[in-house]
Amino acid sequence: MNDMETNIPIIDTQNLTSITQIRESKENRWNSQGINIPLSKTVEVHLSEIVNAHIRRAKQINLSQFTIFLSVTNIITIGDLGRLISPELKVVCEQFLDELNLSKATLQRKRASIKVWFNFLHFNFPKLITFVPKLNSEKYKLIRNKGVTPALDLEQWFKLKQALGKSKNNPRLLVLCQCALLLGGRRISELLNLRWKDIDFDKQTVKIIPSKKGPDETIYHLPLTSQLKCILQEYLETLGGIDVDDYLFPVSPQAVDESLKRYGIRIGLGKISFHTLRSTFITLANKRGDTQSEIMNATLHKSTQMVRYYDRTSEIKTNSINKMGNV
Repeated sequence: MNDMETNIPIIDTQNLTSITQIRESKENRWNSQGINIPLSKTVEVHLSEIVNAHIRRAKQINLSQFTIFLSVTNIITIGDLGRLISPELKVVCEQFLDELNLSKATLQRKRASIKVWFNFLHFNFPKLITFVPKLNSEKYKLIRNKGVTPALDLEQWFKLKQALGKSKNNPRLLVLCQCALLLGGRRISELLNLRWKDIDFDKQTVKIIPSKKGPDETIYHLPLTSQLKCILQEYLETLGGIDVDDYLFPVSPQAVDESLKRYGIRIGLGKISFHTLRSTFITLANKRGDTQSEIMNATLHKSTQMVRYYDRTSEIKTNSINKMGNV
């Protein structure tokens, strides 16, 4: 054993809980300590870096499924994974995705989780995980029909509000929808990540951590309108005692999306979602004559292209059907 090996710090592979421990092991990737780090522990560390709780939970499910699948084929540690060559690893990953028999949208999310995790491993253990497998993106690509996100007009929105207001089974859903619309068309993941400490009733602001973060991972403070302030204060009174760290809406995104879809169908609005409310906010803002800058400040979009994608008014105004005349 040479002098370098005698100075290697011992890593507790069973209790690897911090990113520091993994990064401290970077100089020792070829020794048995680095090689024997369980993949499940690297997942824990990787997830600990994700701020958004709902994104973290979704990735936890995806990566737990994947590491269990790997363990069945005796791929348990970083060393086991690092011994696979590129074609073998690609086959293993695609076999996992194919056997799930899920929709392309779900497979696309799982593929993305796996890719980001491999990037994490390659960054921290480049001598063991020497490459990131290139999965067939076309195979799992979700073909989106541009412009399919509907928008509600004011009459339809009031109809939805009235229906949700009468609901005794799901009283949170109305407040959730009002928050979505009155906070700039917020995504469901952003709303479900809100805690009471993020609401400042005195300064009338709401702290938002975008679910689609840029490289700077900025935290935003959006205005809390007088209308929404009253709505949240009334909602707070119905909850009784709460802690500032409590979530405003302790429900799953799947449950509220399904509930909203059912209500939409029941009252004749079709299959609506929280993306419908995002599109509604942008469309109503454009009808009012708000500037693109004002809208982007509310929706937190980075480009005017995405604002136009959600705006349904432009589809009517710039349509060649208007030029047909009497034929």
